[in-house]
Amino acid sequence: MAIITQLSCFMLVLMTSGAWSADQVPGQQLFLNESERTWISQHPLITVALDDANPPLNFRPSDGGYAGISVDYLRLITAKAGLSVQFSGSTWSDALAKAMNHQVDGIMSASYREERRVALDFTEPYCETPEAMVTRKDYK
Repeated sequence: MAIITQLSCFMLVLMTSGAWSADQVPGQQLFLNESERTWISQHPLITVALDDANPPLNFRPSDGGYAGISVDYLRLITAKAGLSVQFSGSTWSDALAKAMNHQVDGIMSASYREERRVALDFTEPYCETPEAMVTRKDYK
């Protein structure tokens, strides 16, 4: 839990501190404090579980890599922080089990659920995807 706690706190600080913005050059380094630099030097590679069939958030395109809003967002954060990320794609249930059992450092696109708090810490949402159903007016 300590690694996931540190990673989630670190990501929350990056996302809310104004230390970076989307219009900056992707390779530009962040200004990190000593504690953050020490943590990164001790954890240069993080492994993140994800549902690899959940577009547009995260999915596997035909080239076999990973793509999606969450994947791009995490790649931007890790590039700016000087981290490397390894994605561990699978079904949602397998990805969640890996995270809950601390077999990975974090998980992408996990909604807050009280029962998940026993093993996971959560950041503020970085992307909200409201659900809607649209039909024709004449559809009954």
